[in-house]
Amino acid sequence: MMRAAYFSFFLVLSTLLFALHGGEARAAGPARRLAIVVGANEPAPGRDPLRYSHADASMIAGTLVQVGHFAQSDVRVLLEPRPDDVLAALDAAAATLRATPGESLLVFYYSGHSDGQHLYPHGERLALATLRDRLEKSPARVKIAIVDACRGGSWTRAKGLSVGPPIDELELMNVATEGMALLSSSSGVESAHEAGSIRGSFFTHHLNAGLLGAADTSGDSNVTLQEAFVYARERTIRDSARLAATTQHPSFDMQLRGRQDIVLAQTRSSRSALDLTQKNALEIIHLGSGSTITETTPGVARLHIALSPGKYVVRRVENGRVLSKEITIGPDATVALDEAQLAPGGEQLAAKSTGEATPAPSSTPCIQIIVDGATPPPCKKTEEDPWEKTTVGGLRGSFTHVGGSDREGNYGALLLTFASEQYKTEGILSGRLSGSGGLGGGTGGFEGGIGGNIAGGVRLPVGADHGPVARIGLGGELMGNKNLYFSRIQLPMLEVGYQYIHNRTVLEAGMRGSVVLTGRYYTGNDTKRDFGDASLEWGAYLAAHTRYGRIDAQFYRIEGRGTDPSGPINIARGWLCGYIIEKVGICADAMVLDGDALRVGPGGPTKTRVASFYGGLMVGVLTF
Repeated sequence: MMRAAYFSFFLVLSTLLFALHGGEARAAGPARRLAIVVGANEPAPGRDPLRYSHADASMIAGTLVQVGHFAQSDVRVLLEPRPDDVLAALDAAAATLRATPGESLLVFYYSGHSDGQHLYPHGERLALATLRDRLEKSPARVKIAIVDACRGGSWTRAKGLSVGPPIDELELMNVATEGMALLSSSSGVESAHEAGSIRGSFFTHHLNAGLLGAADTSGDSNVTLQEAFVYARERTIRDSARLAATTQHPSFDMQLRGRQDIVLAQTRSSRSALDLTQKNALEIIHLGSGSTITETTPGVARLHIALSPGKYVVRRVENGRVLSKEITIGPDATVALDEAQLAPGGEQLAAKSTGEATPAPSSTPCIQIIVDGATPPPCKKTEEDPWEKTTVGGLRGSFTHVGGSDREGNYGALLLTFASEQYKTEGILSGRLSGSGGLGGGTGGFEGGIGGNIAGGVRLPVGADHGPVARIGLGGELMGNKNLYFSRIQLPMLEVGYQYIHNRTVLEAGMRGSVVLTGRYYTGNDTKRDFGDASLEWGAYLAAHTRYGRIDAQFYRIEGRGTDPSGPINIARGWLCGYIIEKVGICADAMVLDGDALRVGPGGPTKTRVASFYGGLMVGVLTF
């Protein structure tokens, strides 16, 4: 009966853990992402210089790093390069991709002059046919070319020449390979405009806003290439129709045969953001520059907008009346704001021509800064705060040592494994969730395990980020191979400690105790120890998590009760992880068990002292 309940518990536990972790990662596309980003203000022959092509290029490059999963070193920004410099950069990217096996993405972006047959980096001709040749030869599996260039007018400052036929996106990207896409800021003989009010080009400004989250029509925090283009196209047509003599119609040619639309940005990867609940279209203005960062699409929606740290105003204009709120986005923080919190006021926004902001209204915005440990303002919460978590999964080499049993010896194995530790504190409420699992094998035969625990309680508000904490919960685990097997079910589980938590830093130490309903400690076929009759477990723990690494240590003792032998079992275990690059970590773990067990021999069972060690080294991918 107990064994059936035991099996059922772990079946439910394993299902829960896989459900919790299985849906977290939606691939953002190819594994290796390279970008060549070009900005050219210098005039083409017979034309005036542009003002904002450098700003366009820098903005796009920053967004690719912030939400596009591009490493900083893989985004090359070229301001006023000569044509040979552009081609050399494309050749270098091709060489890098040839040396990097697996999926890959190459993004080429250009903002500057054009005459329909040539681009004009540094005011010098670069033939589109030559650019096409380089793109054809690139080994990238997916290629995206974004060209913000045509011809224009006066007030909006023209971005091109009037000679020659217009850029033909089909001609530029007519490559007999799947995985090709082109975004052009205009079609036909139209103008591509830039304007001082947005400090950049219409099309690039809106494309960038879409990638930051405004174009996320599905609400899944993933912005696809097509979502971003549709968003940018609609607003580019609107703005050019209002402000320019020639309406600008961006064009889009996508040839991704055999592929779904590309997820080009994941806004949840940004360390600072705005969680926005809305019913109407809203405008987000950066107070430092006075520039409009993004406009949302009308309709009921919850959007996760990636923003850089700074002060912003979120506003809606309704029948000539302005409803607004000022918010502050801190590093590694997300702010939640409901449109219902916008209020009328007499405040003035930052002057867009000077970049100088006037003082904000004196009233305190009803917003919630989602930084674990901080007490939120007394207003209605619109979306759950995220858990502070560190999850690592990868390949683990394990080592098992057993002493004092019939299977005494050393054994090795290789496993696919994951481990996660998560914390959350909001007001006085505190929670903790952990899980781990692995599957593999080696000289000790089949090897694997799964386990986890969940606990919730309160933390006294000694400070905004720290205080004593008490939680109650339950847990269970099973792990091992044919030489070492350990399992237990803990219910209830109590923990009392002291916690500091702020952003991605968690420090907690305390005491932990539980009732072990059932469990086993087997070392081989003939040396065994069963737990039962509600054995008592008690001990201490320490957790320290930062953006650079993680330490988790525990020592506990399972007292014998109603079983033979009845002596205690002492257990020490720990995790040590270091994050070597952006999404990769190296983790070491160890577990030591020491206690009495029964060894079955020819003369009958005898009590023996058994000591075991189980540890490993893992290289894996991190999720925060």
